[in-house]
Amino acid sequence: MKRVFILIPFLVCLLCSSCINVLEEIFINKDGSGRYQVTYDMSGILQPENLQMIQGLQEMGGEESNVDINLGDLANIEMDSFFSFDNEEMLAGLNQEQQAVLKKGSMQMNISGSSGVMEMNITVDFDNVKEIGSFFELMAQVQEDDASALPLSELSSVPMLQITGKTLDRFDPQSTANSDLQSSLGMMGMFFQDATYTTKYYFPKKVKSTTMEGAKVDGNMLTIENNLLDIMTQKASLEGEIKFK
Repeated sequence: MKRVFILIPFLVCLLCSSCINVLEEIFINKDGSGRYQVTYDMSGILQPENLQMIQGLQEMGGEESNVDINLGDLANIEMDSFFSFDNEEMLAGLNQEQQAVLKKGSMQMNISGSSGVMEMNITVDFDNVKEIGSFFELMAQVQEDDASALPLSELSSVPMLQITGKTLDRFDPQSTANSDLQSSLGMMGMFFQDATYTTKYYFPKKVKSTTMEGAKVDGNMLTIENNLLDIMTQKASLEGEIKFK
């Protein structure tokens, strides 16, 4: 089942300007439970000029290419695939507590060439916001020995959160992990210049104040929009606190 992670060769996005935008949404209930969802919108790949470039690159790979599908035919694909992390292969080697956390997550891939949609989202239903970070750490763990796994950790910030009373705090566990990413990307970094990383928090009552840089408050919703490359290279931070009623 791990092979679901290569339904679409994610790294192709690196070759297409503005091909990926990330939307992170966190819904908080009164009791502290809620839902986390991160959506990777890759619809830009389905633009004709990008499909032509992708097909050309695949043809250059010749017989050595290990991609199972013809990427140039993405415009003809209609697929809506759902994957639950509650399966034996993903849970193997984890203790009961870890399994309980991983079972809270699911992933969905939606590709519609006719509608020009290509999205993947990961959803985590949590009892405590701390479980969100634990889920992504476990997901990275089970993918560690899988060379085909998608490099999601490079495209989003692991959400380490906690709620104390009426205050939500977010910490950045990757303060040094991506410090050298800018130089390692080299020329590829230019392709992320217009890609966005948007985070939205939804609270049961109005937001009172926040220390998060660039945040916009609208009633019980708080929104922050950053450049994706700035998040990847730690030039922008998602750290801070949010006080709500």
